[in-house]
Amino acid sequence: MKKLFFVLVGAALVFANCGSSSNSLSGASTIVGSVETNMIPASLSYTSASSSAINISAGAPTENPCTEFNTVYGAASVGACEPKLIRLYLEMVKEFMTNTKTFMDTIGGNLGNPADGSTGTAAGPGGMEIDYSKTDSTHYSVLMKVSGVSAGYINVAGTIITVKLNFATLGTVDSSITANNAIGNLDGTINYTDDNNYTVNITISDMPCNAETDISAPKNINVIVTKTAGLWKGYSMLYHPRFGREDRTGYTCATTEDENTSRLIYTNFVGDATTAKANVYMMKRTLTDVTALTTSYGLNQICGTDSTIFSDACGYSTTLMATFINPFCNPASTLTATWGDSCASDATVSAEAFPTDAWIAPSTFYTVETTFSLPTAL
Repeated sequence: MKKLFFVLVGAALVFANCGSSSNSLSGASTIVGSVETNMIPASLSYTSASSSAINISAGAPTENPCTEFNTVYGAASVGACEPKLIRLYLEMVKEFMTNTKTFMDTIGGNLGNPADGSTGTAAGPGGMEIDYSKTDSTHYSVLMKVSGVSAGYINVAGTIITVKLNFATLGTVDSSITANNAIGNLDGTINYTDDNNYTVNITISDMPCNAETDISAPKNINVIVTKTAGLWKGYSMLYHPRFGREDRTGYTCATTEDENTSRLIYTNFVGDATTAKANVYMMKRTLTDVTALTTSYGLNQICGTDSTIFSDACGYSTTLMATFINPFCNPASTLTATWGDSCASDATVSAEAFPTDAWIAPSTFYTVETTFSLPTAL
């Protein structure tokens, strides 16, 4: 099960020929770049230490990242692979940040540096219109329109930066976006103090099913990362409308998503440069009570709570599934997860409580694309 995502390349491609000299967006772009550099601890990085060569920008991956677990875990490898997939999810968000910086640099190159207190419209690439409203160098808004339809939005309020993109509309300017399946929505916010203190909250929603890459890939993703004085804490929440390999379930992109075909996978984590600990939960989209996550929805519990979620894995070996006990500990030195381990060797990580205040109920999150919106005017 690949669970890979291909939405990120579009923001860089669509504006690849635009200028990026010093402009009204330069300061905010610098913040985005600084956060991107620091946003993943070494203990949760996706590096060459992992055996699979993955392209998470565009096109099909060279191999399934979970294949390496098949010999030991068989069908239960879907559970064993989750620590690796968490790192992939975070790397995907890191790439989003890289392309967001490119997006801001190039749009800023079209805008130049308008006077404080000014509003107006500038010409953008491919016939795009760029509306702007600038209070001063640290407070301004930019709205991108394609044929009069809002396609992207940037708002800078001091060190709080918001970026919203609709790839379907942007794709009418540059076909390379839709060619790379980047037709979902992006909604990201950075609340920045300095390189050691910030929060990134990113939602990617309404991603299309792609039969050529992975039918079971997520439709909606929310990743939150907070860094405070060298310690990272965060979440990933993912909704998979067709959960399972197409050769096992018979699902296709035409399969209607419902509570029996779909699954959500939630994680929360704490980490530093040395180690990270994380929990993994799985549930149906009907779950409304997030307080039940820790009591009933760990991977070691799921065969009893709802064996249909991992029907092949639970049928293969409930004993193996029972070994995936929350939390797992992931050392930066090996990136090999140890289940049922709170990272006792790292006193700071071990003692820190997991974040729990930002969970979104699965019954709400699976429809998050319906709440995405762009301003129609500044």
